[in-house]
Amino acid sequence: AEFLNGSLQSRSRHISSVGHIEPKPFNPSIAAILPQPQHQQHPVPGAVKEQRPTRTGVSIQELVQTASEKYELNKDFWGKYTDIPSMALASEKADILQIIENFALIHKKHVYLFQRLKNTVITSLDLWSAPDLAALCHAWAQLGFLHEDLCIAISSRVATTAHLCSAQELCWLLDAYASARCSVQSAIDALTRQTLVRLDEFTLSQLCLHASSFARLSAPHPLLFTSIADRLRAELPETAADASAAEAVPVQGVSS
Repeated sequence: AEFLNGSLQSRSRHISSVGHIEPKPFNPSIAAILPQPQHQQHPVPGAVKEQRPTRTGVSIQELVQTASEKYELNKDFWGKYTDIPSMALASEKADILQIIENFALIHKKHVYLFQRLKNTVITSLDLWSAPDLAALCHAWAQLGFLHEDLCIAISSRVATTAHLCSAQELCWLLDAYASARCSVQSAIDALTRQTLVRLDEFTLSQLCLHASSFARLSAPHPLLFTSIADRLRAELPETAADASAAEAVPVQGVSS
């Protein structure tokens, strides 16, 4: 009994020496890391259910309602699909191009939809030619959805079917690679060769866009640039005359 009393007294003295322990303040940042408790909610009779955004993004109804205020819609196209997930299941080349081009017409990007269509394109590239890919890339470049992974994936098809492209389609493809800052030599070489073959079919604005694309890719092509300069001189004689006159004027302070 004496031993037990002594132990209790010793323990009591130890506790009193420690004193009162203040609890640590709660750090609110930890709450964001911890899993939140799940509370079951029971519907209230007569209450309107709140519409929450889904992972598929904006619905077709919202797109059509917003776009109709600014643009003339293709009613036949927008009436084909009930929702975005069904649209994302498109696998035919013509259907995919129609979807992308109609979104470009209303200037709307839909990441969920475009990502799934891009995956479909990449897994079925044998069905796509360079002209098809030019239209696809041009529309996605306008909508800010053109990425390096697509440019790399399509390079083989671009290189082998570039000869099927018109001047406009050659411009679109080279602009796509330049916009993505993606230089794949096989594709760029094929597009350059076809540009030289079809140079007379290019408009002046297309030639200027082409020159810009080469500059953005840091890939100057002396022969092509000389050919472009010759076209500009031939079609803009007054500009060429002004340039020649400017070259003939000596610069003040510089002796010949």
